[in-house]
Formats: sequence, C-alpha cells, structure tokens
Amino acid sequence: MKNKIGLVISIGVMLLIGHISNAQEKESKTQLTEETVEEIEIIEIESDEKPSNVPIHVIESVPYPLECKHTKVNEERKTCVTGFIKKHIVRKFNTDLAEELSLESGRKRIWVRFKIDKTGKVVDVSARGPHPKLEEEAIRVVKLLPEFTPGKHNGEAVSMPYMMPIVFSIPEPIKKDGKQ
Repeated sequence: MKNKIGLVISIGVMLLIGHISNAQEKESKTQLTEETVEEIEIIEIESDEKPSNVPIHVIESVPYPLECKHTKVNEERKTCVTGFIKKHIVRKFNTDLAEELSLESGRKRIWVRFKIDKTGKVVDVSARGPHPKLEEEAIRVVKLLPEFTPGKHNGEAVSMPYMMPIVFSIPEPIKKDGKQ
C-alpha cells in the first residue's frame, strides 16, 4: 500500500508581551495575550515504507492529552490539541525573562521543535531563538507537557513532529514622563 507522507507543519502560539501603564500609580505591568500562527507546507511523496513520523495533516488520529479525549472527530481533536498546547505555553512560559535579558524592543521569535512519540511522550525537544536563555525556557515549558495518547496511522501508533513559534513583542521602554 502506498502512504502519502507530508513534510513540514507548524502550529503556533504568539505570546505578545506588552506594558500596561497605570497613570495614578506610575507602575507598569506585563500583559500576555495570544495569537495563532499556522504555517503549512505540504509535499506528498508516495512510498511503500511505513512512516515513523506522520505530520498532523496526514495522520488518521492525532496524539492527544487527556483534556481532549472527549473529541472523537480528528479535525476537532486537532483543534483541541493545538489549543491545549497554546494554553500550556501561555500559562507556563516565564514572560519576565524577556525583560530580564534587556532585549531590544520589537518581535522576537523562538522556534520550538518536538515529537510526540509512539508511546505518547514528548521527546526530541529543541529550540532556536534570539537568546540561549529564551531557548532554554521554551524547551523547559514544552518538556512540561503531559503524556499524550499516541497518534495512530494505518492502525499503528506513530510519532508526530511539531514545530511551533513562540513570538514575543517587546515594547519600547516607558520613559519617566509615561510616554514610550
């Protein structure tokens, strides 16, 4: 039987860090919001080999955490899993780190790659970003993901790769007069 294998998929989370200025108290606080980024490049290859890594757009049943067990349709489960991972990153990522590193204002992107293996564990986590400490934090947060129910393709448990950006928007510093 011929299998279609796709290459390169990314789902994304954008962590937008902004300052909220309270005029009466002259304090600034960090605010975290999220925005979705989805990038998909599909390349189909016909092969008689059983794939060891099956991309999200090809897999018959995506790996899922316990929180997404209620979803039975694969498309709904994909949406649930993506939302679960985004919420996890937003909750666990140390947003103060960007300020502590005194990075220049603007958008900063950390690319995180990982797999959910045949047993449902998050493995092979790596990151590329503008600072080693941000890479370490991204890896730490992804490794905190719980065990998943493994993905299935053609009736067999398979690994599924993920690649996602974590994007920071670092605002201009607030001057003493309260303006940016």
